[in-house]
Amino acid sequence: MNNSGLIEILKTFTKSDLKEFDKFLKSRFLGTDNIIYKLYKALAKRHPDFKKEKIGTEEIFKNIYNGKAINASLMRKNISILQKCIDEYFLQISSEKLTRLKNICLLEEYRVRNLNKQYNLKYKEIKSKFFDNQKVESEIFYSLMNFEIETASSLILVNKREQADFAIKREYEFFMYMLFDKIENHSSQKVIYSQMNKKFSTIIDKAFLPNFNYDGFINSLEKDETEYGFLLKIFYYSYKCYQDIGNIHNYRILKKLIFDNYTKLDDYYKHAFLLRLASLTSPFVDKPEYSTDRNFYLKAIIQNKHYKLHFNYLQVPVFLESFYACIRVDDKEFAKELLERHINEVNENFRENLYNFCMCGYLIHLKKYKEALSYNVKVKKEFFQYKKMLQIYLFDIYYALNYYDNALSALQALKYFVASEEKLEENVKKLFYEYCYFAKKLLEIKTNSYTEKEMKTKAKDLLNELNANKEVTKRNSLVEKLNEIINSKK
Repeated sequence: MNNSGLIEILKTFTKSDLKEFDKFLKSRFLGTDNIIYKLYKALAKRHPDFKKEKIGTEEIFKNIYNGKAINASLMRKNISILQKCIDEYFLQISSEKLTRLKNICLLEEYRVRNLNKQYNLKYKEIKSKFFDNQKVESEIFYSLMNFEIETASSLILVNKREQADFAIKREYEFFMYMLFDKIENHSSQKVIYSQMNKKFSTIIDKAFLPNFNYDGFINSLEKDETEYGFLLKIFYYSYKCYQDIGNIHNYRILKKLIFDNYTKLDDYYKHAFLLRLASLTSPFVDKPEYSTDRNFYLKAIIQNKHYKLHFNYLQVPVFLESFYACIRVDDKEFAKELLERHINEVNENFRENLYNFCMCGYLIHLKKYKEALSYNVKVKKEFFQYKKMLQIYLFDIYYALNYYDNALSALQALKYFVASEEKLEENVKKLFYEYCYFAKKLLEIKTNSYTEKEMKTKAKDLLNELNANKEVTKRNSLVEKLNEIINSKK
């Protein structure tokens, strides 16, 4: 009995399985006064351990036959019948799942065709019929999203299974794990598109599980029972952060979740989550907490070479964003490390141009303006990502060297480039137009024949106007120059 295949099957039963199979047998045998049902109940009492001393065939036989002497042949027959009942139960479960899956496939067809009205009607019908509570609602939730999961995501999960030595995992964890990643990516793209003033309205916004209780699902996760519970929470709070950009409370929860579980993550997920945190800081780089965090995240990716799992080389955008981040928080040590060491990890086709561009910005930060100018002229201007910043760098250099006519020419060149560049969205152009406006006003203060008192008054007025305007690129540079005028002592 102890080596019976029946015991191996019953060991896989959850508490929910035991209850549902109990109901199945009662229905199958029209009640509980049946030997097969009694055999099951005797075994179920010993679930999940099935200790050897408790499952002697003789003991079980006497239990279900009211103390009669054991009949081995009859016992084998009963075990065989119970196993067939389990087969019937499994077929019933599979049939129910198949019916639900067919309806989910039907629902998915409405979703992918953007038939919002029909989708909503069909969703309500299917949910009321097959998914009547929070637990099973989760099933329709991740089943739908499973249709959208890319091959790469599936392969990642396969790899995670292998790394975990095929430990037993509940399937819904994987689906939900992928699900929140998909939602996060969708939300992230939505934010990016909205920043570029593009419409990004999808059926997910309008109709996808409108009544799903996200909080209820997350709160139901128990860390000791759910191996990837912390990952689901990370994805969930990532989703919440993108839904409410700038919510510092959600951002701090997400950051804590990631770093509390950092040692459990492999390099793939360290890279992914650090980039995720960095992206959340993007709109708030002028705020100290966000700017300090951003520098830390990007520095960690580069110093630990987390990008190596994805790319042969350190990507130019990551290098640039890290450079801007360390300059913003005056991390001169890492800026120097980037330029002396990590620049060699960039593809050699882009290395020289990137080095010259960043050296120009680095030397401006060190207030070595003439040396910065020598690097500025070396940058090949055909690279789109450098054109705007090169003109701003030129303005900074000429302004610091009191070459005000040259500084004005740099502003005019910047404005012309922004106006003629079709790739730039209107709201992005506005950021640079506003920069040109304030920078030109700054030049007027410096070049007009004002008294010291008048200059300071004009600078204060312009600073107040600048602080009231949220849509200005390189704001800190302008603020610094205005404060120099206001605080100057002659």
